[in-house]
Amino acid sequence: MEEFFNAGGLPVVMSRLAERLDLNAPAVEGGTIGDRLEGVACYDDEVIRPLDNPLAAEGGIMVFEGQPRPRRGHHQAIRGLAAADAASGKGSCVQGC
Repeated sequence: MEEFFNAGGLPVVMSRLAERLDLNAPAVEGGTIGDRLEGVACYDDEVIRPLDNPLAAEGGIMVFEGQPRPRRGHHQAIRGLAAADAASGKGSCVQGC
């Protein structure tokens, strides 16, 4: 998490996804999301990678419920996760977990 924060944190992620966000949506502290993302800079492209330079060509996120890995957290990035493997519903689990 420290590396993520030092790289620019969530504002950098949001700025990289800006074309997919409603930048006119109101921000909690006033103004708009677009206003909050003006001037945002990434300080480490290896931590928060640009969309045109992904770590892997395909991938996804698997969210575990309970404590299957209590020392490593509950979110696990999966390389090469095929769309057919994803569970239906809210998308919080992959079939077979």
